[in-house]
Amino acid sequence: MMQDLQRQYIRRAMMTVLAYDSDYRLSLDMIGAALEATGQNSTYDQLQTEAQWLEEQGYVRRELLPITVISLTDRGLEIARGKAKAYGIRDLRPSEIAEMSQR
Repeated sequence: MMQDLQRQYIRRAMMTVLAYDSDYRLSLDMIGAALEATGQNSTYDQLQTEAQWLEEQGYVRRELLPITVISLTDRGLEIARGKAKAYGIRDLRPSEIAEMSQR
């Protein structure tokens, strides 16, 4: 159960970081650095696993270049901004929705 909650938080954090980027696209290394800066430490393998899960759900696209690049899909952006909910991703709090709507 605790592991499921952790995964939901990591997925939410990954999508939020992508939503704040101007082109909704970042390398997995940058996403990891952003999560670490906010106190959500994850291994690269964990991030790869969650990125793959998000891609399977249709919320992101992964490009496996020399580095892994993740970009939000339209559906993923709706979820990241709190306009839609998705099983397996932590819901936004009301204060987070207000902040996201200002972007």
